[in-house]
Amino acid sequence: MPNHIHALVEPMGNRTLGSILQRWKGGSARIINKMLERTGSLWQAETFDHIVRSEAQLEHFRRYIADNPAKAGLRRGFVVGRADAILKSSPRL
Repeated sequence: MPNHIHALVEPMGNRTLGSILQRWKGGSARIINKMLERTGSLWQAETFDHIVRSEAQLEHFRRYIADNPAKAGLRRGFVVGRADAILKSSPRL
């Protein structure tokens, strides 16, 4: 999405969702701001999250995330990728 992201995240170990989002937002803001030759805030402070409590809910959110770009009129395949692939290409995150 051009103005927000959707992600399914399962914190592991002693990590919290808040700490994960802080790293994602901080690291990506630095990279994006550098690419755009700008400084300052990039992401809004708040997040909108849901706890997935069943396989049915997980499937619902998977479908919602997969269908969201088409609903916004974006081209098919507008997917960033898996976190492990992103981390390999940007070790600073």
